[in-house]
Amino acid sequence: ARHQVAMQLLHSEWEYVSTLNQLYDKYKTPPAHQTTGEPHQTYVRFVEQLLQRHVLFRNTLQERLSAEHWKSLVGDILVQLIGQNDTAFSDMYLGYTTTLASFLSLEFPQSSQMEREEIKLLSVLLAPVARIHSYLSHIQNLLQWTGKEHPDCSLLLGSERALRSVLSRCHVILEEDVRWEE
Repeated sequence: ARHQVAMQLLHSEWEYVSTLNQLYDKYKTPPAHQTTGEPHQTYVRFVEQLLQRHVLFRNTLQERLSAEHWKSLVGDILVQLIGQNDTAFSDMYLGYTTTLASFLSLEFPQSSQMEREEIKLLSVLLAPVARIHSYLSHIQNLLQWTGKEHPDCSLLLGSERALRSVLSRCHVILEEDVRWEE
């Protein structure tokens, strides 16, 4: 069962990397109508950082799960992604969310009557924040199949705490900084 949950995490990481690739491809070239490139360049830089980090995580997780003797350990790989004592992961996600807040105001100047394409785009733009929710869900599923003495237990719990902190800060940023024109 633990292996199955870890495989679900891997599958969802493949999907997430694909979404990050879509974001990167869509925004790597600044729109012609944009007068200043700074918010756009900053946004693309964060997407690129997310993409690099998550490709590495996905590949490492895939190697681990396909190894003959994987010993059902994935907590250490999650710690490499999220970190417990370094702030690179949280800085990257909080930076993305802060940049996204101003970017959303530019991309969607009116909050009324969004078109289907705009709604699709919005869901892709918000995918990195939603991914944190997904990681929490996967970690909770892994914890259900992880005994207290299992070497992964403390790593998973630490990752869960770090993700909850990042997620709550992302929500605050989005609530306070996204400005929709009335």
